[in-house]
Amino acid sequence: MKISELSIERPVLATVMSLVIVIFGAISFFRLPNRELPDVDPPVVSVTTVYLGAAAEVIETSITQPLEDQLIAIEGVKHLVSISREQASEISVQFELGRNVDLAANDVRDRVARSRRQLPQEIDDPIVAKREADASPILWLGLSSSSRGAVEVSTLAETRIKDRLAKLPGVSEVIIGGEQRYSMRVWIDNDRLTAQGLTVADVEAALRRGNVEIPSGRIEGAGRELTVKTLGELTTAEGFGSLVVSESSGRPIRLRDVAQVAVGAEDERKIVRYQGEPAVGLGIVRQSKANTLDVAAAVKREIGEIRKELPPDMRLEPAWDSSVFIDRSIADVRTTIFEAVLLVVLVIYLFLRSVRATIIPVVAIPISIIGTFTALDFLGFSINTLTLMGMTLAIGVVVDDAIVVLENVARWIEDGATPMEAARKGMAEISFAVIAATVSVIAVFVPLAFLSTTTGKLFREFGLTVA
Repeated sequence: MKISELSIERPVLATVMSLVIVIFGAISFFRLPNRELPDVDPPVVSVTTVYLGAAAEVIETSITQPLEDQLIAIEGVKHLVSISREQASEISVQFELGRNVDLAANDVRDRVARSRRQLPQEIDDPIVAKREADASPILWLGLSSSSRGAVEVSTLAETRIKDRLAKLPGVSEVIIGGEQRYSMRVWIDNDRLTAQGLTVADVEAALRRGNVEIPSGRIEGAGRELTVKTLGELTTAEGFGSLVVSESSGRPIRLRDVAQVAVGAEDERKIVRYQGEPAVGLGIVRQSKANTLDVAAAVKREIGEIRKELPPDMRLEPAWDSSVFIDRSIADVRTTIFEAVLLVVLVIYLFLRSVRATIIPVVAIPISIIGTFTALDFLGFSINTLTLMGMTLAIGVVVDDAIVVLENVARWIEDGATPMEAARKGMAEISFAVIAATVSVIAVFVPLAFLSTTTGKLFREFGLTVA
């Protein structure tokens, strides 16, 4: 028995099948992430190397160039982009779309380890990390104060806000932009240092020697055991100033004799202001499969709770929000879908002049659209502008089939057949034609799934959604 005959003979069964499609589609709809475009990001592996005090030219010749010579020979490399700036080298290796990112990262680590002996010994170990191509903040928050300095604002962001935002569902990382940490600043007086016959290296050696926390063991007795802690780390400007750098004629030369010591920011070469006030930026990076709109909404709810605990002079506000654009883009396409459904129903009614006949496409269109979300969830797709556009286009296909069926059944009724008989005879005549038309549409759009280029990957979700 054909499915059309089964639906005519068993209307309750047809209704239940439609309800099952709607239920599974509704469940999948709430599971699907929202994005602006499909996820077609290629695998990217980054290599970051820090060389304190080195100029950009030294970074380029000593670090970036040797690493590039090794990385460029890895299988599947599509693009290699490097940035050599003061004290740091950053290399991004982009692989072909089909490359496994875990295997690619292992290959990069092997090449970096192979080139380690060619790099300066003083550098920090290169950091190799898998990186999402779109792993940039979806939301920037501005934390500012009218009466506090940038160092104090940064400390508050680090200790009281960052961890609360990082633990939210879907948040991968919280970046603090323009952060200024507390640090002990030592300003060398070159004339006084030279007069004592010392160099900057002597000051550095004294700081390493005199400001250190070392394990001191324990004291064991007959009935007790005590852990010994040596207070070797200096915490105040006065303590640093009293540090002995060297001795001359039996007289100690202290750090305050050749330099000025004061508490300040670790890096004073960057500054962030929000609406004219000292501030820091908190960038929210979502997880790769997280829903952008849900993450942004969760962050905004948490901001409301954090504000209640902040000092009165502190302000925490969204400064830039990418979810607004995504939400409005998807809302525009959703509006287009509803407009298309409304116009289709109106046109059908104007031509058929039958409310009962118009109800059929009114029911068929939502069932087809909602049921599609089940396939999207199964295939790992998302709700984005292209999948929604595919649904808008497919409405025409669904309506075409419905109109063909309605018109043929209505013709049989006009010839004197009963509705049940007209339905059987009408479907018997056109079932094969309707199926052939649907299969032809599938045959046109399914091949988009096999395109391996970036454009093909982009339209893969569109083509399969239509199918």
